[in-house]
Amino acid sequence: MSLPNTYSLNKAYPNPFNSKTSFSYYLPIPSVVSIIIFDIEGKIVKNLTDGYEAAGEHTVTWDASDVSSGVYYCRMSAGSIALTKAVTLIK
Repeated sequence: MSLPNTYSLNKAYPNPFNSKTSFSYYLPIPSVVSIIIFDIEGKIVKNLTDGYEAAGEHTVTWDASDVSSGVYYCRMSAGSIALTKAVTLIK
């Protein structure tokens, strides 16, 4: 199995989820990365990571026990790209 040669943000697992879900992502080169959770109104709910990370595969977990059920968006920004995935929280 070969690794991607571009930035990638994989689907959340599990999705839908109850209180915690994880996002895996890949950086082809060392990069400053920001991963932020937004609600459907565009308000920031949680900043999962914001800083310099080595190239390779990474995983972050979102503990959503303090927010309401609904659809949320995870946005990863790194280099000149921004990738977004939707997740559904069911309590």
